[in-house]
Amino acid sequence: MYGIEVVAKAKALIVEKVGQRVEAKIVTRAEHKAQKPIIENVVKKLKEVKLEETHEVEQSPLISSHFHKGFSQRLKRR
Repeated sequence: MYGIEVVAKAKALIVEKVGQRVEAKIVTRAEHKAQKPIIENVVKKLKEVKLEETHEVEQSPLISSHFHKGFSQRLKRR
């Protein structure tokens, strides 16, 4: 009788530990799946913020048109 009780107790402990491991894997997968969309949203928002922070520098019409024409003509002459 004693041997049967030990085997049953050992079997119960093994089943319990395996159950805990399976639960841990399921929870880990669920956490990962839950975090993935959040991370994607954060990355998207960071890109948007970077785009908002960039500033375009406006050139005056004199610099943009006259300078480029004169400079390109000088280069063609040489």
